[in-house]
Amino acid sequence: MATLDANIDPTTSPVPTQSKTSVVLPSYDGLILDWTWAVNNALQVEVPQGTLQDFNIDISGLYLGAGIVSLGLDVLRLNENTGQYELYEHIPNAGTAFAALVGFYTGGTTINDLPEGQYAIVMTNDQGLNFTGLGFPTLTIPSGGVATDYGEVVVSGNVIVPEGPGDVADVDPEGQPLVVTQVISETGNTLTLDQSVNGFQKIEGAYGDLYIDKDGNYEYIRNPEIPNSVGKVDTFTYTIQDVDGNVATANLNIRIDSSQVDINWPTDPTLDGTVDLVATNDINAAQVDYKNFVETKSADLGSMTASVTRSGSLFGGYTYTRNPGTDTSDVVTVDPNASAVLSIKVTTTDSSGANNDTFGYSVQKFVSGSWQTVYVSPTTTYSHPFLGGSNATIINSSYSIPADSVATQWRVVYTSTESNESFLINGTNSTTVQTSVQPTLTHYDVFTASGEFTPATGNIITDDSGNGTDVTGGVGTKLFVENAAGVFVEATGQTLVYSNGTLSIAANGTYTFTPNATADGSQTTSFNYKLIAANGDESNVATLTINLGRHYETGTGNDLISGTSGNDVYTTGTGADTVIFKLLNATDPTGGNGSDTWSDFNKAEGDKIDISSLLSGQSVNNTNIGQYVTATQVGSDTVISIDRDGSGTSYNSTEILTLKNTNTTIDELLQNSQILF
Repeated sequence: MATLDANIDPTTSPVPTQSKTSVVLPSYDGLILDWTWAVNNALQVEVPQGTLQDFNIDISGLYLGAGIVSLGLDVLRLNENTGQYELYEHIPNAGTAFAALVGFYTGGTTINDLPEGQYAIVMTNDQGLNFTGLGFPTLTIPSGGVATDYGEVVVSGNVIVPEGPGDVADVDPEGQPLVVTQVISETGNTLTLDQSVNGFQKIEGAYGDLYIDKDGNYEYIRNPEIPNSVGKVDTFTYTIQDVDGNVATANLNIRIDSSQVDINWPTDPTLDGTVDLVATNDINAAQVDYKNFVETKSADLGSMTASVTRSGSLFGGYTYTRNPGTDTSDVVTVDPNASAVLSIKVTTTDSSGANNDTFGYSVQKFVSGSWQTVYVSPTTTYSHPFLGGSNATIINSSYSIPADSVATQWRVVYTSTESNESFLINGTNSTTVQTSVQPTLTHYDVFTASGEFTPATGNIITDDSGNGTDVTGGVGTKLFVENAAGVFVEATGQTLVYSNGTLSIAANGTYTFTPNATADGSQTTSFNYKLIAANGDESNVATLTINLGRHYETGTGNDLISGTSGNDVYTTGTGADTVIFKLLNATDPTGGNGSDTWSDFNKAEGDKIDISSLLSGQSVNNTNIGQYVTATQVGSDTVISIDRDGSGTSYNSTEILTLKNTNTTIDELLQNSQILF
C-alpha cells in the first residue's frame, strides 16, 4: 500500500518564465528519430514536488524547408528508474511552419496539470511531408502560468519489492525472476504490458494515473481536480509471471490521505476512509423594532364670523351692535391609555381684513355629564399693515392631553371680535376666519413596527445553543444551506431570501439574518444546513432557528406592553410601564412566551411585571408565591423564572424575563406592587 498526503487548501505561485531556441530534428510521420539530441536541445521544465503547473507555450523562430507543415509538441518526462526520458504527452497542432526554403514558425499551445517531475519539451512535425527539414524554433513560457501546490501528487515504488510497513514481497518459490504482465484498475480499465518495452506504461485509475513497467516499478500521479478524492483508495490488481508461465495476482492500493482531515481508515486497505461529521441545532434571536402607535386624525375644520353693525344718525347719534364670532369643534375622543396633542389653528379666509381683530380659544373636557373649561388662551390681536391678508395664520398653537387624564372627550371653543367701526353709511362690518383642530394620539397599549430591525448574528458552526458545537472533520469541510425544499447550496457569502427576512452566510459559518418589512416580530424562521467533508461524507441535517421577537422602544408614558412568543426586548423610557405575559400556549412552561429582556426596568418609576394570566387557576398568594416565581441574580442582572404549577409536576421553572442592570428580589417586587399575579 502507498499513501499520499493531500493538501486540502492548495496554494498557488507563478510559473517561472523561460525561453529556449532549439533544433527541430528531421522526423518521419511525427516520430522523433534521435531522442538524445531532442532532450539536449529541449526546453527543460522542472515541476516541484506536490505541484501541478498550467502554462502557455509560444512558438516562433526560423524554419528551413518547403511548404506548410503542422507542428506538434512532445512532452518528455524523466523516468528516474531508467534515467531515460519517456513520452508523457504528445500535443498535436501546436504550431505551423511556413517556408519556401526559408520561412518561420508560429503558434502556441497550453499545457495543463503537468505534475511534479523533470520534463523536456521538444517540437516535431505532425503533418505534411513524411520527411521534412531542419528548424530553429524558439519555445517560450510567458508570464501568467500558475503552479498549484496540492501536497503530495506523485507516489512511487515497486510492486514486487517491499518498500514499507505492511508490504509483502512478491516471491517466486523457485527464485525465478518475476515480471508484471497485466494491471486492472478498479474502474475496469485493463493494461497488458508490452514485455519489449523497458519504460513505463500507463493505465487510468479512479483518482489518477498509474505508470508501471514490467519490472514492477511504478509512479502513481493523482488528479487533485477529481472532487472528493481525499479519503479514497485507488486500487489496481496486477498480475505477475515467472519464466515458467506461473501467474499470481495482488493489489496495489493507493491511499489518498490528508493530515488536514480527520480520516478514519479501516483495517482493510482496499476500503475508503470516513470522516466523522456532526451538525448541531442552534437557536438565535432577531428583533423587529416596535414603537408607540402614533395616530394623526383628520382635522376638524370650521369657521366663525364676528361683526359690528352701526345704526342711527349723525344728529340723533349712532348705535353700534357687536356680535362676537364663535365656533365649537367636533368632539375629540382620546382613547384610554393614550395621550393626545391638539393642533389648534385660526387662519384668515380672504382679504376682507382682520386687522386689529381679537381671537382666542378655550379647551374643554367632558366630565360628570358637563363640559368643563381646563384652559383659556391669551387673547391674540391680529395685526396686518393693510386690511389683513388671505390665508394668513392668526393662531397656531397646541394643547397636550396626558394619558392619565380621566376624561376621554375633548373639544375646542373659539371666539373672535370685530374691530372695524369705520362706516360711510350705516351697515355691518364682519370678518370670517377658518378654525382647525387636528388631534395626534400616542397610544401606550398599541404598538406598530417602525421599519427598523435588530439582526441575528452568529456562527452556525461554532455557536453552542446547548447542543454543542459542530464536528467538522478538519480542513476542507464545506457548509451547505437549504435554499429550497431538499435543495442545498454551498455557502459562499451569498444572501438567501426567505419570506420574512434575508440570510447572509459565509463559508466559515458566520451569518446575519435581517428581518424584512413582512416580519411581525412574533414568528419563528428555520434554516436547514449540513456539512460535507473533503471526501464527500455528509453530516446529518441540522437546523438554525431564529426566534423573531419584538424590540419595544417607547417614550414618555405609562406603557402597557403584551409580550409575544418571540424573545422580546423592552426599552420603555420614563413612566410607570407594565409588561404583560399572556397565556399564548396553555401547554408551554412559559405559556408560549419567549425569554424576554427588559433593558431599562426602573423600580423607582413603578415599572410592573404582570404574570397573572400564566398563574390563572392556581392558588397563589404572598405566602406561596416563591413556589411559582423566583428571581436570581446573574452578574448585574436579575433573571425572573416561572413555574406555572408551583410544586406540581407538569411544568418546570423556566426563565421568562431578564431585568438588565437591576438588583432586586421577589420580596422587594411584591412590597412595591411591581409583580402582579
